[in-house]
Amino acid sequence: LSKTAQPEAIAHAMRRPQSELVAAERKVGKRTHKACFVGADACAWMRATLDGACTASEAVTIGQRMLATQLITPLSKTHVEHALFSDATDAVYAFVAQPNDPPCLWYPKPAWVPPHGTSGSSTGAALAVPLRDVPKEGVEELARQISLRAAAAYHAITPNECKSQAWNAADARARSPHLKALIEQFNRLSYWCATQVLQHVALAERATALKRALQLADAFDALQNYHGLFAVVTGLSIAAVGRLKKTWKALAQKYVDAHARHTAFTNPQNNYKYYREAMRAALDEADSKSAAEQRPSIPYFGVFLSDLTHIEDGNDDRLENGMVNFEKMRMLAAVWRNIAHYQGERKRYVFKPQAAVWRLFECALVLNDDELYQLSLECEPREGSAAAAAAATTTT
Repeated sequence: LSKTAQPEAIAHAMRRPQSELVAAERKVGKRTHKACFVGADACAWMRATLDGACTASEAVTIGQRMLATQLITPLSKTHVEHALFSDATDAVYAFVAQPNDPPCLWYPKPAWVPPHGTSGSSTGAALAVPLRDVPKEGVEELARQISLRAAAAYHAITPNECKSQAWNAADARARSPHLKALIEQFNRLSYWCATQVLQHVALAERATALKRALQLADAFDALQNYHGLFAVVTGLSIAAVGRLKKTWKALAQKYVDAHARHTAFTNPQNNYKYYREAMRAALDEADSKSAAEQRPSIPYFGVFLSDLTHIEDGNDDRLENGMVNFEKMRMLAAVWRNIAHYQGERKRYVFKPQAAVWRLFECALVLNDDELYQLSLECEPREGSAAAAAAATTTT
């Protein structure tokens, strides 16, 4: 963004939460102002962000132009009287509401920040922090951070990435880069959940990890991130985890009930009946709301891929008479409209990115099916096996 851009464009960039200029409330002297920013912070942001080596005096001039065009309004007494934009620390301003305002002007407070030293350096090297050691509010923040990355991939998917089953082609990374990234994140999240449960030999630790995974599913459900919800349920449905009878029995009933509820919701039988009914109801409800009132959501893309595959495999591109099969094109377009409904600037999550929290997931060990099943047998040997008998003898 250039320093010579229109003040409307600069103001729009400033009011985005990524600028971190606007505070929900700010105390200056004896007064508390809501949804405001300080002139000194705004000038510092312009000097750091705008192209063209924006100087301090130029930043003040840009701010004065915003005042003149009623993009911002002064709140502090001195600056109200003189209609003056200043780079002082006691100069407080608020944005005047505009039709294309971002849905939120500031980030909500993080649910949890890792203690210093738990997530490694800023270069990305992370310590192995198991999910069982993350508190409940940390699980909520982890769900936010995973949702941010998943949403970034989802919002970047284009119609061409969904054409002709490009995601299954040998050159899928080139033809469907964002869709492929979303699929890979789904698979990693599934196996990460299973790994987090099975890496603990002690029953109590394993049960705690399983409880945290179920809390993660609840957090995804609350965020309407069905991509994440399906991934967690898939991970906990892997045979290596499903066979852990003692571990599941150690859970409180409310977690067992939550898992049963999520499993029923994600059940693929009858063509994902319950999930599709919920999404249709959500679409009908969205039609009665403005864009600003609609909550962000990430659908489970596997249903879209299933629909696209059936349409592609069951219908030729051309009819017997050589004409284009417009009915096939119509069906493909209907699926894409559903995908695109959840894209758009106003349908993004507004959370502050926290690299330290993200690295708890990104840098963690993830095991494959064979490794997971071997761990599962070590945790809970098969009944009647020598290992099970030895474990029973040790217990008694």
